[in-house]
Parts: sequence; structure tokens; C-alpha cells
Amino acid sequence: MKGDSDLDKLEALSERIKRAEDSARNSAGTKGESLNAATNKSMIALIRVGSDFVAMIVLSVFAGLFLDRYLNTAPWIMVTLLCLAFVSGFWMMIRMLGQRSDEQKPSDAKEKE
Repeated sequence: MKGDSDLDKLEALSERIKRAEDSARNSAGTKGESLNAATNKSMIALIRVGSDFVAMIVLSVFAGLFLDRYLNTAPWIMVTLLCLAFVSGFWMMIRMLGQRSDEQKPSDAKEKE
């Protein structure tokens, strides 16, 4: 008789442990997926900023070389366009990364609550 009640208690305990493990696994998977998605978005934004910056520099050099050859003003147009590309590239980087950090602030506030 006593062995049956102990066995029932043990089975009930084992069932509760299984439910707790499943619950913990489900909640960890949700947090991991949202963290992974946020990391992917951040990586994509950083790659885009870097590639836009490089493309701006390369295009300004080629355009400057072409215009300098066409107008016989070597190297002044290329140097001017290169300086403009650096300034506008950094300005674009700051603006895009500033927008990115503004988007992340509300989610940080929700996590603290």
C-alpha cells in the first residue's frame, strides 16, 4: 500500500519536471530567436553602411578620373569628388546608425520592465 502511494508521488513529480523542462525550453527558444533576429538586422545594417560607403568612394574616383580626363583638370575634380564622398559617406553612416540606435531604444525599455 505504502509503495503504491510513493510510486504515484514519484510519477507525479516526474510529470511536473517534464512540464517545467518543456516550458523552460520553449521560453529559451523564443528569446534566442528574437535575439538572433535582432543580431541579423544589426549585421545587415552594418554591411549596408559599409558597402554604401565603399561604393560612394569608388564611384567618385571613377567619375573624377573621367571628368579630369575630359576637362583636362587632373587631379582637381577627382580630389574634390573624393573629399565630398568621404564627407557624405561619414554623414550617411552617422545618420543611419543614429536611426538604428533610436529604433532599439524602445525595445530596451521594454526589456527593463
